[in-house]
Amino acid sequence: DLDSLQTKNNWAKIVIHRVPNQFHEDDMEKIQTWLELANPNLRIKTTPYILNKLETRHTLTSLSIAFNVESPAHADAWIKRGIYLMSQRCRTSRYTPRTLTHCTRCINTGHTIDTCTEQPRCHLCGGAHLTLNHACQMGCTRTQACTHLPLKCVLCNEEHRALDK
Repeated sequence: DLDSLQTKNNWAKIVIHRVPNQFHEDDMEKIQTWLELANPNLRIKTTPYILNKLETRHTLTSLSIAFNVESPAHADAWIKRGIYLMSQRCRTSRYTPRTLTHCTRCINTGHTIDTCTEQPRCHLCGGAHLTLNHACQMGCTRTQACTHLPLKCVLCNEEHRALDK
């Protein structure tokens, strides 16, 4: 039952595919209103937005539009039930994000080394130095695989190189 789903602040994103390419960013509040009117109890948490790149939209006949709902369970229930827009049942899916971009300097996500202002972090030991400057205290050369220093991932604190999992 869609009404009984609990809000846990772990929103999920739904994508509506094959929306006619007649809309612009300025139309997204109108799209949200239409979606909520055609789909009672659909609780959209953020203004919908167009996923397609602006540079290539003029070549497309249809667009994909995404919006957040209150939980993964809510998203799955609506996808199963069907979402209507402009009197049409739409093809929908859960949004799957592209692979995260990790900065090779600090290993954080959301930026690259070109714009990084964070302290460097080693991909091998998690130390506050660039991986390039990682040195074994036992004298291993850079051409050897060092087994003296345990691996430590900065992202999860487990024993593996950062970004290996």
